[in-house]
Amino acid sequence: KCFVISEWGLRTDLERQGMTLVNEGDAGVVLIGVDRRVSYSELNHATRLVLNGAKLICVGTTMVFKGTFLGESGMFLGEAPFANAISMATKAPITYIGKPYPEIFLQTIASFGARLKDVIMLGDNLSSDIKGANAAGIESIFITKSVKFEPMKIPKEERPTFIARDLKELNDIMFK
Repeated sequence: KCFVISEWGLRTDLERQGMTLVNEGDAGVVLIGVDRRVSYSELNHATRLVLNGAKLICVGTTMVFKGTFLGESGMFLGEAPFANAISMATKAPITYIGKPYPEIFLQTIASFGARLKDVIMLGDNLSSDIKGANAAGIESIFITKSVKFEPMKIPKEERPTFIARDLKELNDIMFK
């Protein structure tokens, strides 16, 4: 059983995979995703579940994001602040399953029966796509429209294997 704080997309994905989602009562897992309608009651219930031994899982590392919801535009809290609040209150560790943590990359590769050396990550975000690929041991191509891009100024954990500014450069890298 899984208690989920998230919007409909994650809930739908979990239900399609056969997960049992509960809105009250006991659960062995508390799963936190983005939820712009989260209530104090839900956060409290999640906290009580974790205090009683449920595993705390966060599906990403987003602190804040820009968006629009029910006519309101601007910055919204991501999933990580909610997971961090529950972790701080309970002293329970958070297991992250989204980018840039390598588990999501490794599990995806395994689900296709591929080998690390046969995979390359195409990404447009250094701190999630490329950093995650590096952590998983996957070569990466960073897609950027920037003419002035200095890879040596990027922290090593976020430095891509290759850089492509457009589809032509991507094609040149992929099909040499």
